[in-house]
Amino acid sequence: MNKAPIQNKKPEDALLINKKKEESKQKVLTPTPPATPSPAPAKENTGINLIPNLSKAEVVHEKKKKKLNMGAVISLMTLVFVSILIVGFNIISKIQLNSEKEKLYNYEQRLSSVSYKITGNNEIRERISLYKDIQKDAFSPRTVIEYINSIAAKSGSIDITSFEFGGQLTFDLDGDAYTLEEVSKFWYLLSNDSKVENIILKSVGKTTDGVRFSFEGKLVFTDFTSSI
Repeated sequence: MNKAPIQNKKPEDALLINKKKEESKQKVLTPTPPATPSPAPAKENTGINLIPNLSKAEVVHEKKKKKLNMGAVISLMTLVFVSILIVGFNIISKIQLNSEKEKLYNYEQRLSSVSYKITGNNEIRERISLYKDIQKDAFSPRTVIEYINSIAAKSGSIDITSFEFGGQLTFDLDGDAYTLEEVSKFWYLLSNDSKVENIILKSVGKTTDGVRFSFEGKLVFTDFTSSI
């Protein structure tokens, strides 16, 4: 059906008409989306807890127990560390001791060698000194007897039957002669000999074969020791 045109409209009327049209459009209901069903509340886990909750005293006890266990672990580690140090120190000390023992052994060996040399030298010196002392105090009995016999030969038919030596070339001699004059001459020669220190006629007497005599005297020691 045809609408008759509206004449003589005011601008205010036109604005009012437009406003009404907009309101009518807004009144048209916009399609609402279908409501999604809300999820059903999850069922709570209603399992039975067989482990009872710890009381405060038990909690404190467990904490102390943990501390004690930790202290025990630290003490054990400290003990192990100290044991390692002690073992290491003992090993080092033993090595040093063995080294010092070896040094001491080598020193003792060197000292023993030097001591042996010194002892050997001392023994050699002592033997030399002893030999010199023996040589100084030694004399040849054969030389002495030969010398006395040479004096006896100058006296005539003197026969020396025994000759005994004492210390420092003291002597006793016995002999035979044909006459007293031979004994007197022999005594004189002995008394005036430079190597005879003193001479004493101990006894003299006649026998069926001649004269027996005995002298006691001392020779000059240095004159016979120097001749060896």
